[in-house]
Amino acid sequence: MKATRLIIILTLLALVLTSFSLASAANPPIPTPGSAVVNTNYDEWDWEPPNNYDFFAHMYEAGDPANHDNLSDLFLRYDCETSTLFALMLAVDDYLILQNEADLHLWKKVGVKPDGSPSWEKLTRTAYGWSSDGKGAESSYDLTPGSYIFKAHVNIQPSRTSQTDKEGFELNVTCLDYGDLPDESGKFSGYTLYENGARHEKGDLFLGGQINVEVDGKPDANAAKDEYDDGIVPLGNWNDGEGEVQVTVTGGEACLYGWMDFWNGTTYDPDFDFDDPGEEIISGELVSTAASPQVIKFSLPAGEIGGPYFARFRLFSADACGDQVVAVLPMYQGLAVNGEVEDYEWTFGPNAVSMAGFTANTESMPSIWVAFVALISLAAITILAMVLRRQAALVTDKS
Repeated sequence: MKATRLIIILTLLALVLTSFSLASAANPPIPTPGSAVVNTNYDEWDWEPPNNYDFFAHMYEAGDPANHDNLSDLFLRYDCETSTLFALMLAVDDYLILQNEADLHLWKKVGVKPDGSPSWEKLTRTAYGWSSDGKGAESSYDLTPGSYIFKAHVNIQPSRTSQTDKEGFELNVTCLDYGDLPDESGKFSGYTLYENGARHEKGDLFLGGQINVEVDGKPDANAAKDEYDDGIVPLGNWNDGEGEVQVTVTGGEACLYGWMDFWNGTTYDPDFDFDDPGEEIISGELVSTAASPQVIKFSLPAGEIGGPYFARFRLFSADACGDQVVAVLPMYQGLAVNGEVEDYEWTFGPNAVSMAGFTANTESMPSIWVAFVALISLAAITILAMVLRRQAALVTDKS
């Protein structure tokens, strides 16, 4: 029985490591979460190197990157609340956009022609505009979540076609609830899909009164990007060896986990992870709509804490509190069905808790090494599982 249980756990670990390596092998083809104002400037877009957070693809003359120049770049955003795709096509170097409405398009692949070539359908624009400096073309489109093959097209003065690869690019739009940890100078890992960040499929179970969904996680210096992080309220000053929070749940019974980065192993100072002893402050507490708002108390090491500190809470379905749950990765990361993740930044004073700002950073392992480690782990775990299975069979035969 023990050998069988261990085999099950090892098999789950192998599957998670393999899926994690595949998810981390390359940046997923997703737009930046957010919206844009389609007008005569592109000030709200993050297009400037080295960050150019909204960048999606280069555009080449005749859509031929192998033989022609890069004439413009494509930047994309997607707003899950309105199901709207926003596009900015920005001429590079000294090139200028040819401001002709008929030349500004996004195309969606809808099939294959009898000769084997792709069949394309032009998306209907909801708005478009040209920047006053002649460099940019903005547009917006109604688009439901899904997986698509797209291509983008604009003309460059005097009359040069600028297009993404003529074979099209992959575009995946999936709206999930993500956390919003900061990303500037620390080590917090996992706020985006690429980093296996904490994320939840939107359902009928969540913290507080509402839930945000977006196409990817986006960091915020104060962990305040999600306007509906409203389900957890800290109570008291947390300086007497005990902490407490008030929890509000919508959708029935659920299971709550919580972490706070207040300890670096020696002092009450953050080290930008949730891995130190005592930082998992809530470990599978049953909560419910019927009991909301309910107060949950937990022990803290003795001593005075101040802050600011970064906290994360995740609401799972009620069975996540079951005795048979085996977590093969830290529960502050990864995908969950239903529920919600909420991130907060708190400062503790002598009498109360307040909000304050600090910064952190994400350092991710190079994807090739993640894949290598996962594959080696899978091979080792498979061999060990076979040995344990054989040993279990031998014990059965002898008995």
